[in-house]
Amino acid sequence: MTENDEYDNNTVDETATDIQQNQDDYNLDLLTFRDIGDQAHWMLSSRKMGFGVENLRDDQVETFWQSDGNQPHLINIMFSRKTSVYALAVYLDYRQDESYTPQKILIRAGYTYHDLQDVCQKELNEPCGWTLFPLSDDEQ
Repeated sequence: MTENDEYDNNTVDETATDIQQNQDDYNLDLLTFRDIGDQAHWMLSSRKMGFGVENLRDDQVETFWQSDGNQPHLINIMFSRKTSVYALAVYLDYRQDESYTPQKILIRAGYTYHDLQDVCQKELNEPCGWTLFPLSDDEQ
C-alpha cells in the first residue's frame, strides 16, 4: 500500500504495470512511494495456519498469505480516516507459490464496505516479482 504526498487527483488509471521480473533487479524504495500499510487494519477472508496477515506485512518475499476457504479470496485494507492511496504494490511469485498465486486481482475502493467500486483489475500469467497497480493517472 503506497501513498504519494502530493496526490490530489481522484481519477483512476485502470491499468496495472509490471515493474519487476526479479526482486533483485528493481527496488521499490527508488520510487516516490511511502508505505502506509501500517496505518490500516488488515482482514483476510480466510487463511491457513501460519500464513496470515503477518506474512503479507513482514517485508519478506519468501513468506506469503495462503487462503483456506472458498473463492473469492479477499484482503480488506481499511483506514480509520480518509486516506489518499496513490498505488498498490503486490509481490507475487508463481514459482514459490504455484497453487495459491492469483490469476486475477481486482482492487476496489470506497468510503465504507458497502459502497466499494472497482478501480483497477489485472489478469496475471505466472507472475514473478512486484506488480504495481496505479490508482491514479497522476504519475509524478
